[in-house]
Amino acid sequence: MLAKLGTSEEEADESQYWIELLRGMHGVDNVEANRLHQEIDEIVAILVASKKTLRRRIETAGNRPR
Repeated sequence: MLAKLGTSEEEADESQYWIELLRGMHGVDNVEANRLHQEIDEIVAILVASKKTLRRRIETAGNRPR
């Protein structure tokens, strides 16, 4: 699960890169590009928080006595 979250984060980062490239092109609606960039920022933040939570839960589960 942690690997899938990492892959998703990488894909979202790549999407941000492509939107940044689009911003510089003529005929691209910068308002829409900015909105999409902000949306992806939020998605990345969610993915990063999810990875941290999952890591913490894995560490906690590994420290429990059996």
